[in-house]
Amino acid sequence: MLSKSSAFFSKSKSCLFLSTGRNVVAFHRTLQTLIIGTNLKVNTFRTSVFIPFPRVNNRISVSPESDALEKTNPFNLSAKFYSSQITPNKTLQEILVENTKNERILKRQMVDETNDYMEDLSTKANISTEEWSKLKEMLLETPQFNATEKNVETVTMKLMNRYNIFRFARLYFNHLKSLSVDINPATLAIYVRYIFTFRDQCTAEDFLVAEEICSKLVESSPILSLTAADNVICGFSVTKNWRKSLEIFNEMKNLELSKRCYFAVAEACFRNKEFETGWEIVESIGKKSWQLADSLTSSILLYSLDKHEGLVRLLKFYAKYFDKPNLESAKHILSTAT
Repeated sequence: MLSKSSAFFSKSKSCLFLSTGRNVVAFHRTLQTLIIGTNLKVNTFRTSVFIPFPRVNNRISVSPESDALEKTNPFNLSAKFYSSQITPNKTLQEILVENTKNERILKRQMVDETNDYMEDLSTKANISTEEWSKLKEMLLETPQFNATEKNVETVTMKLMNRYNIFRFARLYFNHLKSLSVDINPATLAIYVRYIFTFRDQCTAEDFLVAEEICSKLVESSPILSLTAADNVICGFSVTKNWRKSLEIFNEMKNLELSKRCYFAVAEACFRNKEFETGWEIVESIGKKSWQLADSLTSSILLYSLDKHEGLVRLLKFYAKYFDKPNLESAKHILSTAT
């Protein structure tokens, strides 16, 4: 039986509705009418509205007009409200559709607010522990990010890729270290990949961190997955221990390593004067019909002891595997030739 009860509802709305499990309740403030519906029928009766205390949300006090109506509406009205612009004559199906629409809007707003907050953090030179905690809370509360207590660090680190600012990732990594807890391997692997990707923004200390992390990942998992190997090879390639990237690459090159691995190791070879090994990897890249990365083309032309020889071998590579180099590689070649 429906007893006198109350429920919170949103302010400044002409109408709103809530879900009560299998039932839907719609309240029209102007007409002071409460509509309770099931999939079989809709019942309407009058209500009174009161404000218990100043600055406290309005409440609906449900008072059925007759004992007969009370017996035919055995509903529990304790539920969460969703604001709406519906009218009392809307069907139950229309109410449910509007409910779904409002939920989608709310979720989109939560995503936008989280993205805006993260973008604001990315511009800061220093970020407090409280600010990181707020970001974590927002990610956990927004379903679209699929964040849980177990993976929220990894989710956060992944999202930083969109800002192309390594400093932002470094600040987060240092924040995690300050918590004196073990950083999970997935988060470490992503951070190492950032050091490789944004190496032009990195310091010597960052490269030392990359070497330390890569060594730790290899020690903790001697048999690397392809994804882990990809990150470790790229990470080692920009460190003084770059030969470790070549070693792992040679052990796993018969597997489906990414283009990035090939480019990273070849670039490391040219940078460290291992020219013939570098050219062997370039040939492997050609056999896979992959155009050379701009950074690899630059490394070949920059680090070759004989610039003319390097240019000629590069032109022969393109003649052998492609009709012509891509635009950026052509620019590098032309600038070297002139």
